Amino acid sequence: EMVMSILNNETFVNDIVEIVDGKNGLDVKFRTLHIGRKVAQLISRNTGAHIMETFKTTRYDSSRGKWRGVVTISLRLPSINPGEIVVYKNRPVVIRSVDVNGITIEFIDDGSVELVKYGEYWNGVLKDSRDIEILKNYKVIGVDKSTIYLLHEESGEIREYPVNKYTSRFNNGDTVFIIRFKDREYLVRK
Repeated sequence: EMVMSILNNETFVNDIVEIVDGKNGLDVKFRTLHIGRKVAQLISRNTGAHIMETFKTTRYDSSRGKWRGVVTISLRLPSINPGEIVVYKNRPVVIRSVDVNGITIEFIDDGSVELVKYGEYWNGVLKDSRDIEILKNYKVIGVDKSTIYLLHEESGEIREYPVNKYTSRFNNGDTVFIIRFKDREYLVRK
């Protein structure tokens, strides 16, 4: 959506030769390398995309003494969405938002919120984990100072969960689920 709005911007639209929706995403051909780089940087700044540039030689121009070729600028958009549960610095977190400033995460163990820059995502500090297991969905049916009471609506199972900094903001009627990460269970709001 953001990518298309940038490509459809009147500043660049006349410099686009072709847009092809390929199996690996959009292939966009520009009249000049300068405009292609400018558009790539704008998309990266607005979406956190990772830019890679490659040069493929096509022939040697002996009159100029240099190689001629095709420059390919590739952008990888972050594949992370609000509501996903991932791991940041070996702690489970919920992605709360993804925007031009970075990725806002909420730590499941203490409820603190942090803005993660896209570089940490691309360097693997913020990542999916196979160690996270989603167990069951519950509905909060009661909350007191020390305990949250949960109901699994399909089975009728009632479960108690201790209140902590993160879960202290849960209310009656909230839909939550329990995850297991490294042999520890966490309660997460949907």
